[in-house]
Amino acid sequence: MNSGFGQLFRFITGGNQSAEKIAMTTPVLIDTADATRTMSFIMPKLTVEKGLPKPSENNVTLGQLAPTRFAVFRFSGGRSVENEKIAVTQLTQWLLSQKITAKGSPLFAYYDPPWTPTFMRRNEVFMRIPVP
Repeated sequence: MNSGFGQLFRFITGGNQSAEKIAMTTPVLIDTADATRTMSFIMPKLTVEKGLPKPSENNVTLGQLAPTRFAVFRFSGGRSVENEKIAVTQLTQWLLSQKITAKGSPLFAYYDPPWTPTFMRRNEVFMRIPVP
């Protein structure tokens, strides 16, 4: 995921066809929908409203997350397969206890820079749920 972060970081720091800098936002989202995980930044509203610059790199694409409803579980620690698996299990168990069926694959949100001590990091797992 480090190379994906680097590509996105270059895009927002002026590595785009307009050489425009875009404010860094949190969280960084990691979608687990397929074997090749994707990483996303959320763009600031004002930037989106005026139009996003075109990426310079072919492997950076612009997209939009369709409006949806999520159940979210907050967890701490470093980004690891084990921590993600534990968080998904805990959220899934809670959803089952509430008789809510999740749809699709989990989406992970990471809020802190790499220099934040691991035990202080804020992370979340999102699961899509039906709109009542």
